[in-house]
Parts: sequence; structure tokens; C-alpha cells
Amino acid sequence: TGDSSAPHLHYELRYDFDNNGDSTNAEQVRPIFNGEEYNIPANGPYPQRYSHNCGEGPSATSTTTRMDVFIRSTDRQIWQRTSTNGSTWSSWRSTGAGLLTSAPAAVAWTDRNGSPRIDVFANGAESGSGISQVFHKTSYDGGTTWGSWVAIGGNLTTAPAVTAKEGTLYLFGRGTNGTLYSRTLVPHYDPQLDYYEYNWTGWVQRTNDKLNSAPTAANYRNDQVKAWYTRT
Repeated sequence: TGDSSAPHLHYELRYDFDNNGDSTNAEQVRPIFNGEEYNIPANGPYPQRYSHNCGEGPSATSTTTRMDVFIRSTDRQIWQRTSTNGSTWSSWRSTGAGLLTSAPAAVAWTDRNGSPRIDVFANGAESGSGISQVFHKTSYDGGTTWGSWVAIGGNLTTAPAVTAKEGTLYLFGRGTNGTLYSRTLVPHYDPQLDYYEYNWTGWVQRTNDKLNSAPTAANYRNDQVKAWYTRT
């Protein structure tokens, strides 16, 4: 998919539905790409699409008492499975309705208000150029119940990556120019309420390297945030 002047994937399937020995443009099978069906005319135009299905993997996060694994299923929802002993697992269960187009990124952490939480991120609905904004949801009861998906912007061309450090959450992804971007969910203390309110910073470009992979991120020694990627 994409500009034929660069390496790209092209796939077309036709089936002789009327069994007359020939397959015409009208008998072209509509492709499903990133979970969406495309009714593309025989002579185009052919939209550019970024595939989120090649080598898509799970995301795992843990606390001192449990481990949670997340995947994007064939219904384009994020599903979750939990273990409290590392050997037996719950059944798969959906985190809630939503049409997602990337592998999830998840992190279990405790915010500045002392609330244990799990935050999950994935790319959502694609624009006409095939770029997705990021969607986010949170559970405050260990993944038993979840809030709704909330769009938080961002034009990422890979699945997001996430980690947390000292009550602050860090989100990463590859931007439309191919470089690493991040944004942060930061706490602001309200003395009248004796409570920390959380707000997102803007996206910030972190490198001039051109990434050819999705990033991954981790909290190192609880005083550094590290991000890794491969580059061209």
C-alpha cells in the first residue's frame, strides 16, 4: 500500500463468482486492512495505509500482586487476561467497545493521589492518510472495570509505548516525520482540594533519528525514563 515509487505492499484478489471462466473488476474481493473493509475502484485512487498488523504483539504490566496482559483482538477491541500467581490465568475479557488499529501499550502505576491504576493506550480511527490519533482509558480497580476510550490526539505511525515514574506517565510514539515524539501526563497540586489534578503536556520531538520501528519505554531505577527504537 502507498506510493509505488517506494517499497510497498500490493494485494488484490478476484473470484469468479458467476462461474463464467473470467473474473472482472466487479468481482474483486474487497480487502480488509487494519480491520476496515475498503471498496476501492479498480483504477483507484489507492489510499496509503500504515499497517498495524505485521508482527503485532501483546502488552504486559505487573504489580506486586498481579500481572495483566493486553492484546488487540480480531474485533479491534483490546482484551485483557490476569494472573495473581504467575501460573493460572483468568479468561480473556474485553476492556470495552472501541475500534483500535494498533497493538496496545499498558502500564500499572500509582498516581500522586495514592490511587493504583492501569492505563492502556492504542491508536484509534484512521484519517484519510492512514494516520491514527491515540486513544486512552484507565482502570482504578485492577482492570475489573474501565472508563471509556478518550482521544488524546497525536499523529503516530506506530503503536504507542508507555511507562511511569514517580507519579508521572510518559507516552511515546513515532510521528509523521519518522522521529520519536513523547508527551507526559503530569500532576498539578491543588491546595484547596488537597488533590493532584492530571493534565497532558503537548507532543515534543525527542530525536532527529528516523525510526524504522515502534519505540518501547521503561522506568529505570525510578529516576530515569528510557526509550528504545531501531533507526534507519
